[in-house]
This record gives sequence, C-alpha cells and structure tokens, in this order.
Amino acid sequence: MAILTLADLRESAHLHPIENIGEPRELARYSRSDDGLLSFDRRCLRNYVKPEVMGRDLNDGFEHFIDKNRSTDQPAPVQPILESLASENQTLSSIKFLSFRNNFNKLMGTLTDPGRGWKMAVFRRQELIVLDVRETAEKIREEQQRDARMAKMCYWGYKFEQICTEPDSTAAINSNVEYCTIVKTCIGSHRIVLAAEIDCVMPDGKYVELKTSKVIRSDSSWDRDSFEKNKMLTFWIQSYLAGVPFIACGFRDNDGILRGVQHFKTTDLPKTAKRFWQPKSCLSPTNQILSFIDNNTTDGNSYILQFNGRGDGEIELLPAPSETPSFDIGLLDTLHSPQPNPSSSRESRQDPDQHDSAKRTRLT
Repeated sequence: MAILTLADLRESAHLHPIENIGEPRELARYSRSDDGLLSFDRRCLRNYVKPEVMGRDLNDGFEHFIDKNRSTDQPAPVQPILESLASENQTLSSIKFLSFRNNFNKLMGTLTDPGRGWKMAVFRRQELIVLDVRETAEKIREEQQRDARMAKMCYWGYKFEQICTEPDSTAAINSNVEYCTIVKTCIGSHRIVLAAEIDCVMPDGKYVELKTSKVIRSDSSWDRDSFEKNKMLTFWIQSYLAGVPFIACGFRDNDGILRGVQHFKTTDLPKTAKRFWQPKSCLSPTNQILSFIDNNTTDGNSYILQFNGRGDGEIELLPAPSETPSFDIGLLDTLHSPQPNPSSSRESRQDPDQHDSAKRTRLT
C-alpha cells in the first residue's frame, strides 16, 4: 500500500504551482441513444436555445422521468471511449492516463473540498494507466436512500437542459441519452485522454455546459459568496477540463421555478471567484496525485485509489488483483501499440456527423 497525505499535496501546490492545462483537443466522440445503442457521431448532441420565458416549472414531466442506474459502483464503463477512439483510428501510444472527466473532477477537488471522499480503480498496461470510475459505498447508499425531494431536485437539472435545447418538447426525459466528447490534454507532464458528457452546442460549434443553482438573493452577500466559492469552482473544473468555453446557469427558487438565466465564460470564473480559490489549488495537487499513481503502479496490475474524505486524511493506493476492468484489454493494447495500416487514411473515413448504422454497437 502506498500513501499520499493532504499535507504532501498542500506542499506540492505551494512549491510546484500549476496554473493551467494543455488546450484540450477533440479526438473522437460518441452518442448513446434511448435504445442503448452507441454511435460514433453527434446525433445526440443538442443545439442550445436561450430560454426566453422565465417562470418555467422545472417539475413538469417528473412523473415520466427515466433515470439512469445510480446504485452501481461502476456507473461509467471505459469501453465506449476505446471504441470511439478506434473508430477514428486514434492511438494512445503517447498517453499516460485515460479516464472519464468524473475521475479528474474528484482529483481536482481533493484539496478544495477535502470532506468529500472518492474512489476509483487503476489498471496499468505498460506506460498507460486507466482510471476506471468507481463509487464509494457511502455514495451508493446516499443514492439508494434519496428521498422524493432530492429526486425532484436532481430532475430539475435535466428539465433545464430540455428547456435550453428543446423548449417546446413535452417528451419524457431519459437521462441515459448522452453525447460525449473525447479530448486530449495534459496536466503538468502527464498526457491525458478524457471523455466528458456535453450538454449542447452553440450555432458556431462551441460546446455549452448547462447548470442550475438556487436564486441568489440580491440582499444576501452569503448567497453570492457561496455561489462563487462552491458552484463556480464546480462549474470551472468540469468545463475547463473538457475545453467547454461557455456555461449557462439557470437560477431557480425552492419550488423549482426558473427565475433567470446567466451566462459565464469558463475562463472568467477564476477571476470572479479569486477571493475563494485559484486554479493552482486544483491543478497542482492533481498533478501530484497523477505522479503518485505513476510512481507506485506496475505493468499488468490493478489497484484501488481512494480518499476517505477527512480533512486530515490520506489518499491510499491499494493492490486490487480481483478488480475487473470495464473495458476490453485487447482493444486497449491495440490502441496503445497500433500496427501500421498503409491502406487507411483520414480522407477515407466517413464524416462523424453522418448517421452510419454500421458504426452503432450495443453495450452489454
């Protein structure tokens, strides 16, 4: 077992500050439709439509909501990422870490939100390390014990997304439908490929993140401070990692009525909230954690990386030979060490926007 303390992370953030990441570059994408089929195109990417009418009830349609399974400890298999990369003839030969944005969100928030525990599986193949999404027992228990009020509040976010993309739709919302981008970036010296769900796109092709938050009372400095300290940090981490330049936040009251919409540029958030957090408070410890994983894992082995969520706690890396990856190791090895194929060329591949049924697979 290897251990990394929060004191180590704080010292690293002070001595070796990292202020930014490499500009994310899109490599591939995939859509998952309501029938569970996977397509390596943009068919599930929705267009952003600015809400013009306030007072919309975010509770509308809740009784027909189709939610995803939130009681599993493996909610996001890596396999779609690999299949999407393969569909674009991409390679992982120079990449150190592969994962979903969800796992990097956890690492980025370790110092700024030390009361939130997290867990992930780690699989190493030669120089490539896959971080597989896992949920803590506490998180699964919270989801299983979610009451009606919490379930509705979760739905409000999905309803806001529908209002911003299909304002006149009364169709049941299915949270299993998704569009994901797969981007290449770097944190420190670590080259990373990550997948991130994208809510919608502007007419100019730029992605938009859609969020909801409680109305900020005009006479409450506490409301404003809480929004800048907590919400803006969450918005920034998620959008910055995936290269999403804009955020549209719907402000709702306690009854789920939409009262206003405000737009933010992702790059402006650190300046707005500089009283409470800085990018280096997230990026520097993340770089340190990634180095910790790299230095304490060996080829062909699997591990559990976990943080107990205590302010004075430790990050533990534990051997876990019984952990099962959520992906085909053979496909991972092929992408990591691709064989040259002289007959293939980018020009011969189909436009990813075209709806090619031959590129559709069902995940099992």
